[in-house]
Amino acid sequence: MADSAGIRALAAWNIPPEELASCFVEFRPYLGECLYSNCLHVDEEGCAIRQAVDDDVINNRRYTSYVRIVSGEER
Repeated sequence: MADSAGIRALAAWNIPPEELASCFVEFRPYLGECLYSNCLHVDEEGCAIRQAVDDDVINNRRYTSYVRIVSGEER
């Protein structure tokens, strides 16, 4: 279990960047709502997930974690 004592890191191996957002449960209501269908939710115009972060609906720390993973900083 990921919530077990002693776990300090959990890696998501072999998840394509375009599928990573679906691993973040709080992102799921916004998937498919972006202006562009190939949105990676990082710096694209019309991103519904980034708007939800700006509106304080999605926690900024969770979004920052997503960006680090999708950009390859956590790989």
